[in-house]
Amino acid sequence: MLRWVAAGVVAVLAVAGGSSSGGSSGGSPTTPAPTGTYLVMSPGPVLDALGADPSGHPIVDILGHPANRVSGHLDLTTVEVGQPITGPSIPSAQHRPNATVVPYGSVYPSSPAPRSTAGVVAGDVNSALAAAYCQLGYPKALTVTSVETSGPAAHVLQPWDVLVSVAGRSVSTVDTLRAALAAQPAGDTTVAVRRGGVAKTLTVRLGPASATARLGVSVDPRCVPPFTVRLNGLADIGGPAIGLMVALAVIDKLAAHPLSGTATVAGTGVVGADGRVGAVGAPRLELIGARDEGARTFLVPSRNCAEVRGFLGTDADLIKVDTLQGAWQALLDRQSGRPVPHC
Repeated sequence: MLRWVAAGVVAVLAVAGGSSSGGSSGGSPTTPAPTGTYLVMSPGPVLDALGADPSGHPIVDILGHPANRVSGHLDLTTVEVGQPITGPSIPSAQHRPNATVVPYGSVYPSSPAPRSTAGVVAGDVNSALAAAYCQLGYPKALTVTSVETSGPAAHVLQPWDVLVSVAGRSVSTVDTLRAALAAQPAGDTTVAVRRGGVAKTLTVRLGPASATARLGVSVDPRCVPPFTVRLNGLADIGGPAIGLMVALAVIDKLAAHPLSGTATVAGTGVVGADGRVGAVGAPRLELIGARDEGARTFLVPSRNCAEVRGFLGTDADLIKVDTLQGAWQALLDRQSGRPVPHC
Protein backbone atom coordinates (compact mmCIF):
# COMPACT_ATOMS: atom_id res chain seq x y z
CA MET A 1 0.00 0.00 0.00
CA LEU A 2 1.31 3.42 -0.93
CA ARG A 3 0.59 6.93 0.16
CA TRP A 4 1.75 10.40 -0.83
CA VAL A 5 3.47 12.79 1.54
CA ALA A 6 4.77 16.35 1.37
CA ALA A 7 8.51 16.59 0.93
CA GLY A 8 9.95 19.96 0.10
CA VAL A 9 10.32 20.64 -3.60
CA VAL A 10 9.76 17.14 -4.95
CA ALA A 11 6.53 15.20 -5.35
CA VAL A 12 7.08 12.22 -3.11
CA LEU A 13 5.56 8.76 -2.77
CA ALA A 14 6.19 6.94 0.52
CA VAL A 15 5.61 3.35 1.54
CA ALA A 16 2.83 3.27 4.12
CA GLY A 17 4.11 2.03 7.44
CA GLY A 18 7.68 2.69 6.36
CA SER A 19 8.23 5.38 8.98
CA SER A 20 8.54 4.32 12.57
CA SER A 21 7.09 7.66 13.62
CA GLY A 22 3.77 7.10 11.81
CA GLY A 23 1.77 10.00 10.40
CA SER A 24 -1.61 10.31 8.73
CA SER A 25 -2.25 9.72 5.04
CA GLY A 26 -1.16 12.67 2.96
CA GLY A 27 0.86 14.26 5.75
CA SER A 28 4.31 14.14 7.30
CA PRO A 29 5.27 12.23 10.43
CA THR A 30 5.09 14.48 13.46
CA THR A 31 8.14 13.03 15.22
CA PRO A 32 11.56 13.19 13.58
CA ALA A 33 13.72 10.07 13.39
CA PRO A 34 16.95 10.00 15.42
CA THR A 35 20.09 11.56 13.99
CA GLY A 36 21.77 9.21 11.54
CA THR A 37 18.55 7.98 9.95
CA TYR A 38 18.27 8.15 6.16
CA LEU A 39 15.72 7.48 3.45
CA VAL A 40 16.17 5.88 0.04
CA MET A 41 14.55 7.84 -2.78
CA SER A 42 13.86 6.34 -6.21
CA PRO A 43 11.74 7.20 -9.28
CA GLY A 44 8.01 7.09 -8.55
CA PRO A 45 4.91 6.79 -10.73
CA VAL A 46 4.29 9.16 -13.64
CA LEU A 47 0.81 10.68 -14.10
CA ASP A 48 -0.59 12.32 -17.22
CA ALA A 49 -2.01 15.67 -16.12
CA LEU A 50 -4.22 15.62 -19.23
CA GLY A 51 -5.51 12.15 -18.37
CA ALA A 52 -7.79 10.65 -15.75
CA ASP A 53 -7.39 9.37 -12.20
CA PRO A 54 -7.99 5.69 -11.33
CA SER A 55 -11.71 6.41 -10.93
CA GLY A 56 -11.96 7.83 -14.45
CA HIS A 57 -12.28 11.48 -13.43
CA PRO A 58 -10.13 14.02 -15.33
CA ILE A 59 -7.10 15.00 -13.28
CA VAL A 60 -7.74 18.59 -14.40
CA ASP A 61 -11.52 18.97 -14.42
CA ILE A 62 -13.02 22.23 -15.76
CA LEU A 63 -16.47 22.81 -14.24
CA GLY A 64 -18.91 25.44 -15.49
CA HIS A 65 -16.89 26.42 -18.56
CA PRO A 66 -16.14 24.80 -21.95
CA ALA A 67 -12.83 22.92 -22.06
CA ASN A 68 -10.68 22.10 -25.07
CA ARG A 69 -10.45 18.53 -26.28
CA VAL A 70 -6.82 17.54 -25.76
CA SER A 71 -4.86 14.74 -27.38
CA GLY A 72 -1.29 14.82 -26.08
CA HIS A 73 0.26 13.88 -22.75
CA LEU A 74 1.71 16.22 -20.13
CA ASP A 75 3.33 13.87 -17.63
CA LEU A 76 4.08 14.93 -14.07
CA THR A 77 6.73 12.95 -12.23
CA THR A 78 7.13 11.78 -8.64
CA VAL A 79 9.72 10.31 -6.32
CA GLU A 80 9.20 7.25 -4.14
CA VAL A 81 10.51 7.21 -0.57
CA GLY A 82 11.33 3.88 1.10
CA GLN A 83 11.65 2.82 4.71
CA PRO A 84 14.09 4.58 7.07
CA ILE A 85 17.55 3.03 7.22
CA THR A 86 20.45 3.40 9.64
CA GLY A 87 23.98 2.16 10.22
CA PRO A 88 25.14 -0.83 8.16
CA SER A 89 22.22 -0.54 5.70
CA ILE A 90 23.40 2.84 4.40
CA PRO A 91 26.47 1.81 2.29
CA SER A 92 24.56 -0.86 0.36
CA ALA A 93 21.66 1.55 -0.24
CA GLN A 94 24.08 4.12 -1.61
CA HIS A 95 25.09 1.67 -4.34
CA ARG A 96 21.55 0.87 -5.48
CA PRO A 97 20.99 1.82 -9.13
CA ASN A 98 18.54 4.64 -9.83
CA ALA A 99 18.30 5.62 -6.17
CA THR A 100 19.72 8.20 -3.81
CA VAL A 101 20.08 8.30 -0.02
CA VAL A 102 19.06 11.48 1.82
CA PRO A 103 18.80 12.51 5.49
CA TYR A 104 15.43 11.71 7.02
CA GLY A 105 14.90 15.34 8.03
CA SER A 106 15.23 16.58 4.45
CA VAL A 107 11.98 14.77 3.61
CA TYR A 108 10.13 14.85 6.94
CA PRO A 109 10.75 18.13 8.79
CA SER A 110 10.56 18.03 12.58
CA SER A 111 7.72 20.59 12.47
CA PRO A 112 5.48 19.85 9.48
CA ALA A 113 3.65 22.85 8.03
CA PRO A 114 -0.07 22.83 8.85
CA ARG A 115 -2.32 21.94 5.93
CA SER A 116 -5.77 23.39 5.41
CA THR A 117 -8.66 20.94 5.45
CA ALA A 118 -10.86 23.31 3.45
CA GLY A 119 -10.52 23.45 -0.31
CA VAL A 120 -10.77 21.42 -3.48
CA VAL A 121 -7.17 21.60 -4.67
CA ALA A 122 -3.82 20.71 -3.20
CA GLY A 123 -2.38 23.77 -1.49
CA ASP A 124 1.08 23.07 -2.92
CA VAL A 125 -0.09 23.91 -6.46
CA ASN A 126 -2.28 26.93 -5.76
CA SER A 127 0.49 29.33 -6.76
CA ALA A 128 0.95 27.47 -10.02
CA LEU A 129 -2.78 27.63 -10.71
CA ALA A 130 -2.79 31.37 -10.00
CA ALA A 131 0.02 31.84 -12.52
CA ALA A 132 -1.90 29.80 -15.11
CA TYR A 133 -5.03 31.91 -14.61
CA CYS A 134 -3.03 35.13 -15.04
CA GLN A 135 -1.48 33.81 -18.25
CA LEU A 136 -4.98 33.01 -19.50
CA GLY A 137 -6.03 36.61 -18.84
CA TYR A 138 -8.38 36.25 -15.87
CA PRO A 139 -8.49 39.34 -13.61
CA LYS A 140 -7.04 39.63 -10.13
CA ALA A 141 -9.22 39.75 -7.03
CA LEU A 142 -8.73 39.53 -3.26
CA THR A 143 -8.60 35.78 -2.83
CA VAL A 144 -8.44 33.41 0.11
CA THR A 145 -5.22 31.43 -0.21
CA SER A 146 -5.45 29.35 2.98
CA VAL A 147 -7.81 28.78 5.91
CA GLU A 148 -6.64 28.04 9.45
CA THR A 149 -7.99 24.62 10.37
CA SER A 150 -9.10 25.79 13.82
CA GLY A 151 -9.79 29.46 12.99
CA PRO A 152 -13.13 31.31 12.81
CA ALA A 153 -13.53 30.67 9.08
CA ALA A 154 -12.71 26.95 9.18
CA HIS A 155 -15.29 24.89 7.25
CA VAL A 156 -16.91 28.12 6.04
CA LEU A 157 -14.45 29.83 3.70
CA GLN A 158 -12.30 27.93 1.20
CA PRO A 159 -9.12 28.59 -0.75
CA TRP A 160 -10.00 30.38 -4.01
CA ASP A 161 -13.00 32.16 -2.48
CA VAL A 162 -13.00 35.75 -3.77
CA LEU A 163 -13.85 38.13 -0.92
CA VAL A 164 -16.52 40.66 -1.88
CA SER A 165 -17.71 42.21 1.39
CA VAL A 166 -17.71 41.85 5.18
CA ALA A 167 -20.92 42.90 6.96
CA GLY A 168 -21.93 44.76 3.81
CA ARG A 169 -18.66 46.70 3.51
CA SER A 170 -16.90 46.17 0.20
CA VAL A 171 -13.43 44.61 0.42
CA SER A 172 -11.08 44.56 -2.55
CA THR A 173 -7.67 45.01 -0.92
CA VAL A 174 -5.94 43.82 2.23
CA ASP A 175 -6.35 47.30 3.75
CA THR A 176 -10.10 47.44 3.11
CA LEU A 177 -10.47 43.96 4.58
CA ARG A 178 -8.63 45.00 7.73
CA ALA A 179 -10.80 48.10 8.03
CA ALA A 180 -14.00 46.10 7.61
CA LEU A 181 -12.94 43.59 10.25
CA ALA A 182 -11.88 46.34 12.66
CA ALA A 183 -15.34 47.87 12.45
CA GLN A 184 -17.05 44.63 13.48
CA PRO A 185 -17.55 43.33 17.03
CA ALA A 186 -16.92 39.70 17.91
CA GLY A 187 -19.68 37.33 16.88
CA ASP A 188 -21.55 36.27 13.76
CA THR A 189 -20.79 38.38 10.71
CA THR A 190 -21.80 37.98 7.07
CA VAL A 191 -19.05 37.50 4.52
CA ALA A 192 -19.95 37.69 0.83
CA VAL A 193 -17.76 35.74 -1.58
CA ARG A 194 -17.66 34.48 -5.15
CA ARG A 195 -16.91 30.77 -5.29
CA GLY A 196 -16.35 29.36 -8.75
CA GLY A 197 -18.09 32.45 -10.13
CA VAL A 198 -21.18 31.92 -7.95
CA ALA A 199 -22.12 34.56 -5.36
CA LYS A 200 -22.52 33.25 -1.80
CA THR A 201 -23.27 34.96 1.52
CA LEU A 202 -21.78 33.09 4.46
CA THR A 203 -21.74 33.54 8.22
CA VAL A 204 -18.46 33.59 10.12
CA ARG A 205 -18.13 33.98 13.89
CA LEU A 206 -15.39 36.59 14.24
CA GLY A 207 -12.96 36.37 17.10
CA PRO A 208 -12.51 39.22 19.61
CA ALA A 209 -10.83 42.43 18.51
CA SER A 210 -7.75 41.42 20.51
CA ALA A 211 -7.35 38.15 18.59
CA THR A 212 -4.36 37.75 16.30
CA ALA A 213 -6.53 36.29 13.54
CA ARG A 214 -10.13 37.46 13.67
CA LEU A 215 -11.08 35.74 10.42
CA GLY A 216 -8.39 33.08 10.29
CA VAL A 217 -7.51 33.23 6.61
CA SER A 218 -4.61 34.29 4.45
CA VAL A 219 -5.46 36.43 1.43
CA ASP A 220 -3.67 37.69 -1.64
CA PRO A 221 -4.62 39.43 -4.91
CA ARG A 222 -4.68 36.56 -7.39
CA CYS A 223 -6.03 35.90 -10.85
CA VAL A 224 -9.24 33.90 -10.54
CA PRO A 225 -11.52 32.45 -13.24
CA PRO A 226 -15.33 32.72 -12.92
CA PHE A 227 -15.67 28.94 -12.75
CA THR A 228 -14.13 26.00 -10.89
CA VAL A 229 -11.04 23.99 -11.74
CA ARG A 230 -11.00 20.79 -9.73
CA LEU A 231 -7.96 18.55 -9.43
CA ASN A 232 -8.70 14.84 -9.06
CA GLY A 233 -6.37 12.07 -8.03
CA LEU A 234 -3.79 14.50 -6.59
CA ALA A 235 -5.14 15.04 -3.08
CA ASP A 236 -2.47 12.84 -1.49
CA ILE A 237 0.44 14.17 -3.54
CA GLY A 238 2.70 16.49 -1.61
CA GLY A 239 5.34 18.89 -2.79
CA PRO A 240 4.99 21.79 -5.24
CA ALA A 241 7.14 20.21 -7.97
CA ILE A 242 4.00 19.01 -9.80
CA GLY A 243 2.94 22.64 -10.25
CA LEU A 244 4.48 23.18 -13.69
CA MET A 245 2.76 20.28 -15.40
CA VAL A 246 -0.58 20.89 -13.66
CA ALA A 247 -0.49 24.56 -14.72
CA LEU A 248 0.35 23.62 -18.31
CA ALA A 249 -2.54 21.14 -18.36
CA VAL A 250 -4.91 23.88 -17.18
CA ILE A 251 -3.66 26.23 -19.90
CA ASP A 252 -3.97 23.52 -22.55
CA LYS A 253 -7.59 22.88 -21.59
CA LEU A 254 -8.53 26.58 -21.57
CA ALA A 255 -6.26 28.35 -24.08
CA ALA A 256 -7.66 29.80 -27.29
CA HIS A 257 -5.04 27.80 -29.20
CA PRO A 258 -4.33 24.53 -27.38
CA LEU A 259 -1.57 22.09 -28.19
CA SER A 260 -2.20 19.64 -31.02
CA GLY A 261 -0.88 16.19 -31.79
CA THR A 262 -0.22 13.25 -29.50
CA ALA A 263 3.29 14.02 -28.24
CA THR A 264 4.30 13.06 -24.69
CA VAL A 265 6.13 15.73 -22.70
CA ALA A 266 7.16 15.19 -19.09
CA GLY A 267 8.40 17.81 -16.69
CA THR A 268 8.81 19.17 -13.21
CA GLY A 269 9.06 22.59 -11.60
CA VAL A 270 7.88 24.75 -8.73
CA VAL A 271 5.77 27.62 -10.10
CA GLY A 272 5.25 30.81 -8.09
CA ALA A 273 2.18 33.00 -8.41
CA ASP A 274 4.32 35.35 -10.53
CA GLY A 275 4.90 32.55 -13.04
CA ARG A 276 8.58 31.96 -12.29
CA VAL A 277 9.70 28.34 -12.35
CA GLY A 278 11.95 27.27 -9.49
CA ALA A 279 14.29 24.32 -9.04
CA VAL A 280 13.29 20.90 -7.71
CA GLY A 281 15.11 18.56 -5.37
CA ALA A 282 15.58 15.30 -7.31
CA PRO A 283 15.51 16.01 -11.06
CA ARG A 284 17.62 12.99 -12.06
CA LEU A 285 15.22 10.55 -10.40
CA GLU A 286 12.30 12.28 -12.11
CA LEU A 287 14.05 12.06 -15.48
CA ILE A 288 14.55 8.32 -15.01
CA GLY A 289 10.89 7.83 -14.10
CA ALA A 290 9.73 9.78 -17.15
CA ARG A 291 12.11 7.94 -19.48
CA ASP A 292 10.97 4.55 -18.18
CA GLU A 293 7.39 5.53 -19.04
CA GLY A 294 8.35 6.41 -22.60
CA ALA A 295 8.88 10.18 -22.43
CA ARG A 296 11.77 11.60 -24.41
CA THR A 297 11.05 15.31 -24.00
CA PHE A 298 11.40 16.80 -20.52
CA LEU A 299 10.83 20.34 -19.23
CA VAL A 300 13.58 21.23 -16.74
CA PRO A 301 13.84 24.31 -14.51
CA SER A 302 16.89 26.25 -15.67
CA ARG A 303 18.42 26.08 -12.18
CA ASN A 304 18.47 22.26 -12.47
CA CYS A 305 20.07 22.18 -15.92
CA ALA A 306 23.65 21.76 -14.72
CA GLU A 307 22.64 18.70 -12.68
CA VAL A 308 20.86 16.87 -15.51
CA ARG A 309 22.69 18.03 -18.63
CA GLY A 310 23.89 14.91 -20.46
CA PHE A 311 22.57 12.61 -17.71
CA LEU A 312 20.54 10.46 -20.10
CA GLY A 313 22.79 11.00 -23.09
CA THR A 314 20.84 11.20 -26.33
CA ASP A 315 17.79 9.57 -24.70
CA ALA A 316 16.29 12.86 -23.59
CA ASP A 317 15.48 16.24 -25.11
CA LEU A 318 15.86 18.59 -22.14
CA ILE A 319 14.01 21.89 -22.63
CA LYS A 320 15.07 24.67 -20.27
CA VAL A 321 12.32 26.74 -18.66
CA ASP A 322 12.44 29.87 -16.49
CA THR A 323 8.77 30.87 -16.47
CA LEU A 324 5.39 29.26 -17.01
CA GLN A 325 4.82 31.44 -20.06
CA GLY A 326 8.20 30.38 -21.42
CA ALA A 327 7.36 26.73 -20.89
CA TRP A 328 4.07 27.09 -22.76
CA GLN A 329 5.77 28.96 -25.60
CA ALA A 330 8.44 26.25 -25.80
CA LEU A 331 5.72 23.62 -26.24
CA LEU A 332 4.08 25.65 -29.01
CA ASP A 333 7.46 26.25 -30.71
CA ARG A 334 8.42 22.58 -30.47
CA GLN A 335 5.09 21.62 -32.01
CA SER A 336 5.67 24.04 -34.90
CA GLY A 337 9.29 22.97 -35.47
CA ARG A 338 10.76 26.22 -34.19
CA PRO A 339 13.92 26.27 -31.99
CA VAL A 340 13.48 25.90 -28.23
CA PRO A 341 15.96 26.60 -25.39
CA HIS A 342 17.82 23.53 -24.15
CA CYS A 343 19.84 22.68 -21.07
